[in-house]
Amino acid sequence: MSKLFLFCSVVFSLFFAACANYGSENSLYTQTLMSSSCSDSFFEKEQKKLDSSKDVIYVGLNTASIARYCDKFELSNKIFDKTEEAYKFDVDLKDGASKLLKTIGTTLTSDTFADYDGTLYERIMLNVYKGLNFMSLGDFENARIEFNRALYRQDRAKEYFSKQIAALRKDFDKENKKDIDSGVANISKQYDHLLKEFKSSENFINPYASYMSAVFFFLEKDYDRAADLFREVAIVNSKNSEFKEEAEVFNRYANSISPQRLQKYICVVYENGLGAGLEEAKFSVPYFVDGNLVTTSFALPVLKPRASSFAYIQAGDKKSTQVANFDDVIATEFKILLPGKIFKAIVSSISKSAINISVANNMGGWAALASSALNSATTVADLRYWSSLPKNAQVLMLKNEGFIELRDDLNNILYKNENINKNENALLILRSFSKNSKNLTYFIQK
Repeated sequence: MSKLFLFCSVVFSLFFAACANYGSENSLYTQTLMSSSCSDSFFEKEQKKLDSSKDVIYVGLNTASIARYCDKFELSNKIFDKTEEAYKFDVDLKDGASKLLKTIGTTLTSDTFADYDGTLYERIMLNVYKGLNFMSLGDFENARIEFNRALYRQDRAKEYFSKQIAALRKDFDKENKKDIDSGVANISKQYDHLLKEFKSSENFINPYASYMSAVFFFLEKDYDRAADLFREVAIVNSKNSEFKEEAEVFNRYANSISPQRLQKYICVVYENGLGAGLEEAKFSVPYFVDGNLVTTSFALPVLKPRASSFAYIQAGDKKSTQVANFDDVIATEFKILLPGKIFKAIVSSISKSAINISVANNMGGWAALASSALNSATTVADLRYWSSLPKNAQVLMLKNEGFIELRDDLNNILYKNENINKNENALLILRSFSKNSKNLTYFIQK
């Protein structure tokens, strides 16, 4: 009876373990973005997932951004709010026991069995886009709150990563982990090849968040705060003529006793292409069981570069220049967390292999087959990510002459507006997912 019970338990677990790695869901979100599909049925379907608390962070980030690109700013922020709430209660405030149970559970199965926790760069960008949504709605008071939150999270990022790196090193310094540490080193070397297209930095912030915050406070007429924030961006790009010019404008406003009399400007932001995604890669490591050499396999996510759109945009004789490379931002956090992912994957693979060997030795037959099938079904990489972030962000600042015309890198007209209020500064965001997709524009003046 006990053998039958165990067999049924394994089969029952296998039924629920037949989970995907979210590759198809990522493709669906990307296709919806590229086609500019804004059907009510899509949002109704995603809302049902959110209402049932089904993977709120993953579903919320992707659905909210699609709502934004459909000009559904209120709906977008409503979903972002629910996502942010999930970050708070399901990630930040979760007690140690719950986190431990989650770690144990996903180690014996797969990370895809648990809800997506998200990343720090995604949290920062969530608040940036909430702020931009509020600006499009003319609600600058709430926009200020969101940009302040984004900046606060940027300040916390460096502290968090310092602690994270220290914790990972502590794990690897523990005794009786020599074989696993060796496996981590070997897999890390393989990753060096897989990640060769990506760069990471020692700076754990996204300069795009700092830039957009500076522009917000500039439009808010808080010129001192705008100049201070822009200084962070200008220092990193000190040799770039565009940032030198923009720094002069920000400082001129901050130091003027009559800023209302100064020349007005249009801050143009170009969000280019799609940021790095994830794909699955299979690895294997050898280890010893009862003196016998055994090889176990496991799956891990690998960064996958995605296409850019126009190399740059231009207005007159001025071309846009890069302020932030999202691929580098994504790669920085990915590489820091990578040793922990590899470590957990190896432990998971060895644990599941040991269970398979035990079942085969003690039960054999169908039970062993079911156990092996369960192991195979749960050996998948977690490929969840925010699919709509750009590959990079570029900027240029133009004098506000009451009109603007933007062209792509082949001199085709992308946007034209001849009815701009010359007496106020403005923000224009152009979002292009690919050269063949619909271009989206957001013009904001207070």
